[in-house]
Amino acid sequence: MKTEKIIASVMSAALSITAVIPVELSEINAYSFSLSGDSSMTFVNEDNDYALGDVNGDGNIEASDASKILAEYSIISTGGKGTFTENQKKSADVDNNGIINSSDASLILSYYSYTLTGGTLDIFSYLNQQPPATTTTSTVTNNTTANTTTTTVQTNISTTNPITSSTVSTATSEENTTVTTTVTTSSVSTTDSGTTETVTTTVSVNLNKVSDIHIDQSEVFIGIGYGALAANVTMFPESAPDKSEIWTSSDESIATVDNEGWVIGKKEGDCKITVKSADNPTVSAEITAHIVEPSTVSAIRLSRNELSIQKGKEEYAAFVTMFPSSALNKGEKWYSSNDEIATVNNEGWLVAKKAGACAVTVQSVDNPAVLAVILVTVYDNEPPATTYTTTESTTNTTTTTESTTNTTTTTESTTNTTTTTTTPITTTTVTVSEIKLSKYEMTIPVGKEDISIVTMLPYDATNKDEIWISSDEKIATVNKYGWVKGISVGECIVTVYSVSNPEVKAEIAVKIVDANTEVPEPDINFSYIVSDKSDSKNIAFCTPFPKNASGSFVVDYVITDSNGNVSTLQSSTISAPETKSVITMLTADTSDFTVEEYITNLATNQRAKIGKYKLCLSPRDTNSIEEDIYSAFSSINGLSQ
Repeated sequence: MKTEKIIASVMSAALSITAVIPVELSEINAYSFSLSGDSSMTFVNEDNDYALGDVNGDGNIEASDASKILAEYSIISTGGKGTFTENQKKSADVDNNGIINSSDASLILSYYSYTLTGGTLDIFSYLNQQPPATTTTSTVTNNTTANTTTTTVQTNISTTNPITSSTVSTATSEENTTVTTTVTTSSVSTTDSGTTETVTTTVSVNLNKVSDIHIDQSEVFIGIGYGALAANVTMFPESAPDKSEIWTSSDESIATVDNEGWVIGKKEGDCKITVKSADNPTVSAEITAHIVEPSTVSAIRLSRNELSIQKGKEEYAAFVTMFPSSALNKGEKWYSSNDEIATVNNEGWLVAKKAGACAVTVQSVDNPAVLAVILVTVYDNEPPATTYTTTESTTNTTTTTESTTNTTTTTESTTNTTTTTTTPITTTTVTVSEIKLSKYEMTIPVGKEDISIVTMLPYDATNKDEIWISSDEKIATVNKYGWVKGISVGECIVTVYSVSNPEVKAEIAVKIVDANTEVPEPDINFSYIVSDKSDSKNIAFCTPFPKNASGSFVVDYVITDSNGNVSTLQSSTISAPETKSVITMLTADTSDFTVEEYITNLATNQRAKIGKYKLCLSPRDTNSIEEDIYSAFSSINGLSQ
């Protein structure tokens, strides 16, 4: 990878920057570590003069260590002289590549987030979980010494599939330059007659060739005209002598990439950046390059998207990275969907208030349409319990050791191993997949308000909470209930997101007009609140009829308050198509109540359900639980041909 390429504004990249700045390091001594079982464990060298990741020397690995690395990185990248001592340099070089940069800070924050959520591995074990450990023994065969490496490969065991286990045996003769790995896999199954069958499969792999590529990120955001490293690449196995890379772009009109992975943004759009092994081109990895307007925030990534926290505790909701690194304003705006459960300030510091669940959102000040959500669960005394089931199974494992010298010695041993598989039982949740609105356009006079009824689909979605965002609060604001208020003449977009699935959204085109402008009734096909006819005690609820509705009808409302008390209300006779809609004043003994609406064809006495709604008087709010006006009229023969 290139180390001489430097992005001009280093600190603006926060943790997302991928350019690297070389820092002179003394030779780092061999590592040793001790598993102490707590989240503040450190990793020290044999001379005990520094701890990996603990840059400030306070005995903990946390966000402040990452901050010090970024500060040092900023000084060096702008031509200044670094302030770190030799031991601090060693501590800061977390990825052990002789360079101190934002990648090291990112790894520290990743590890810190892991420990905050209960992780107990030391940082070295955390960073080295991917490649399996190996042990080397020496075997003498006819006075010829062969180095034999044995690696055990762990295979996930499914309770519904045949049980599998794998043993890898490697033999390397000093007389032979080819290194091969023999992988023996045993599959155990039980027949209907109760007998056990074992099928063994052996595959040979050349350890002199690259067989896998790992990348440290799968996407990168780059401003037009700017450059960044697509990803840091690690090739496996480590014994492969040729780890050179081949880089290509799927669309060079959007982004180009050189033979060291440096990507230059050409025009706005997305493309795939691929890195292949020159030694084994069948092995590759892909990075999605998002080329965006360079000065505006276009995406937010978080260190986590879920947080469980005990009532009364405080901590950062998540660490934020805004993209692209060239964006001029990376200011953040934080808010909670329910301040009674958890509050958050504009630095992202969260305070847990009472047991429950809410969404904490961070929004770009520069581009309010860009946001990210953390789902927060606050518990009283104990974290939410998880129920487990345990399945036991027996696996027969055969280990074969082969030498590639002229003399081959085969040693077989059979071991009965009992494997316990622990499987968490999770409650089935239904995620929101679509949002429908009663209005997709609004024209509102300055100082007035309007609302669109939201229907989250499917109807049985577990969490239907909403997040509302205005693209320009100088023109129109929107509160957490969806009420849009005109501030000044102009146009903007108001967007509603699903809390349970923030990728699902719906947009309203909002036009704010002069306060004296008369606004016509909207042409819509969903029920809605009539703002100027509602008051503190009643909600004016309008249901539009289909354009081809024909006949005489009455509409019935079944109202259930939050105490379970039920009341009914019926409209007067309505003739269609002369009458285009029905507006009814709805209220209950409690502020929150539900309404079921039915339509009856007086000519046939056929009755059908129009919909079910959840309403609130203060603050005035409504949500559609279900609604299909057209189908209701159709089922009672209330439509003209």
